[in-house]
Amino acid sequence: MKKLIFIIFTGATILLLAASNIIINSAKTASSAVGDTWTQFENGSSAYWNKKVANNTYSGAVSDKYSHYGIPAYRMELRNTDAYVNNSLCSVIETVKPEVAADESTYKFSTLLPKGGSDDFAADPKGDLIMAQWHNTPDPGEDWTYPPLSVHLSGDGHYHLYRYWDANPMSTDEELDANGTEAVTDLGSYIDDKGIWVDWNFHVKWGWKASQDPLIEIFKNGKLIQTIKGPNTTNDKVGICQELGISDGQWTVPGNPSILTDRIIYYDNVSIQTK
Repeated sequence: MKKLIFIIFTGATILLLAASNIIINSAKTASSAVGDTWTQFENGSSAYWNKKVANNTYSGAVSDKYSHYGIPAYRMELRNTDAYVNNSLCSVIETVKPEVAADESTYKFSTLLPKGGSDDFAADPKGDLIMAQWHNTPDPGEDWTYPPLSVHLSGDGHYHLYRYWDANPMSTDEELDANGTEAVTDLGSYIDDKGIWVDWNFHVKWGWKASQDPLIEIFKNGKLIQTIKGPNTTNDKVGICQELGISDGQWTVPGNPSILTDRIIYYDNVSIQTK
């Protein structure tokens, strides 16, 4: 039986306080053996989420510009001039507590890429950014590596799923590159999706070896678009954390060739279910 861990930005009431603090009050969310509880999100975070954004009013805020199911959504913005957060250029929310290693979960979230006007999400032929990722948790003495799973918005105007895995107890980016334990899957054009809400559903059975039966099933607007069998994470004692929001590595590269300086994505209807 699946256990609903949390939901944000659903059919909930969203309150804007006079002091410009934001409280996102979710629908009934966490289920457990002792019954249902409620989760409250304050300033874009909660007991389940950390907010990792630069200290700017635009970085992460509730907005009713693109309502989803009749309620406001969460607007994330990243500019190339933003201050770094935890040594990275990002505007994201991240689950506070990692999952159990080799767990099985279903992740649902909705995204909207603005169309037209100053917020238009144009394809950047020289740029690439991450709109969602599931990063690993390094073991003691191990450095951070590429996130095992991440959804990129690439310069060709397509969504791409990046996947990295390693059965070795200790991993490095250099070893992942050298061993070829990586794959990229095209998930189709995002240009056609601009200005409309897209509902995503990622069912992931995590694992780094065949005996764990690792599996990824990706649904877009209720339709299964990809099934990927095989390893999908690194061998770590602690499981992954999910991040939603904008991470841009292109702007951090010396001589950055990106032609854009600002990115905006809207998020809504976020939930995680785990077995």
